[in-house]
Amino acid sequence: MIFLPWTEAAQLAREGTPVRRYGWLDRWLVRTRGNVWQITPHVTEADPVLVTPRRVVQSWDFGYAEFLAEDWTDAAPEGNNVCERPGKTAFVPPGVHLSAIEHGGGIRLIATLGTGSGMGSYWLRFWVNGVQVAIREATASGNFIVDVSRSEALHYECLLDVESALPLPQWFTQRRAEVTFSAPPPLPGTLAVHFTVEGMGTYTHYVHGVEPHWSWHIGHDDQDYFGTGYGLGPGMVGWGMGVGPAPDGRWLVYWDWEDTSVTASTTAISTSEPRSTPIGPFLPTSKQAVWDEDGLEGGPGYGDIYTFTDISVTLP
Repeated sequence: MIFLPWTEAAQLAREGTPVRRYGWLDRWLVRTRGNVWQITPHVTEADPVLVTPRRVVQSWDFGYAEFLAEDWTDAAPEGNNVCERPGKTAFVPPGVHLSAIEHGGGIRLIATLGTGSGMGSYWLRFWVNGVQVAIREATASGNFIVDVSRSEALHYECLLDVESALPLPQWFTQRRAEVTFSAPPPLPGTLAVHFTVEGMGTYTHYVHGVEPHWSWHIGHDDQDYFGTGYGLGPGMVGWGMGVGPAPDGRWLVYWDWEDTSVTASTTAISTSEPRSTPIGPFLPTSKQAVWDEDGLEGGPGYGDIYTFTDISVTLP
């Protein structure tokens, strides 16, 4: 028995010879003079005269596996010999490429999957600086794009894992790419500052950019600073919060408050680790509120100590 790839088997069929795959014991693939591919049942001398008629080939009759198969033959099924089996079609993995580029202020990962010799799917896993950012299933060749927001870092190591899925043979490969930004990400115009004042509650306030120093201030409609009314405590009014750079590369979140007579004020300041943007966590901080108990003619008095914890700055 001679085994053929599909290209050679198709030529036989065009010349009028029925062909079948080695495992097809009940049917043949034929090509009619009208250029129509049909399935016809296998008939033996013991079969009755009336048999199932021919039918047009359907998608489930001939798929990717049939196109890649190398077990086509024109020999009758009776000639099948368990000692003479066709060789298994070799698995040829697809070509894989990964690129990483700057796109829209972030990172665009482009994975390209070529064609292989197997019918099935592949899992594509994308990583940036050791963190998995996306998973895609590929059932056909093509480009697969993943957009990732950048952080304050300038250099990014990107990795693509590609793994075959059943029924394909086990296969795995990796591709790497790098992208380097020439400058830190632009500072946003609005930030959300989250914090807890011990004994009072958890708050989020939005602060807005003031160029060119990139500090922020509370809008006029946010003067109700902590809790109800104007109260940090009796007679206390919170009147400002900012986020700004320190000379040593850190960022500061600061709270200012004063009394109703504007005779004294105090500031609680929290600092971050050195970084290029204010996004991230900040250290807890405490400060004693100050106000003038006796009005303009008296000296400043001191209120309770207010402790700020769970401080972080994020994009709104």
